Amino acid sequence: LYGDATRTLVLRFKHGRKVGLAGLMARLMVARLPPLDGEWLIVPVPLHRWRLWQRGYNQSALLATQIARATGQRLLVDALVRRKRTPSLGGLGAKARAQALAG
Repeated sequence: LYGDATRTLVLRFKHGRKVGLAGLMARLMVARLPPLDGEWLIVPVPLHRWRLWQRGYNQSALLATQIARATGQRLLVDALVRRKRTPSLGGLGAKARAQALAG
């Protein structure tokens, strides 16, 4: 559930450079996964190169690495390429987020 405590945790991880939270957050996510039958490929969503430069790390790649380690599933960090630079989605509603991500 995305409440006050989890919102704080996510924002500190994402924008506060608290990369040490990746392990904890990945364990929380893995605990909610259904059983993974067969082989799975874990692919994080890439950041646009400017956002990566600003932030200094890709939080989804950190989470994916920890999730792959915890589940024993394969990880492919460079499977996707983000070509479109999208605005920050923070504070946007569902409709505005969909419009920003269209295309």
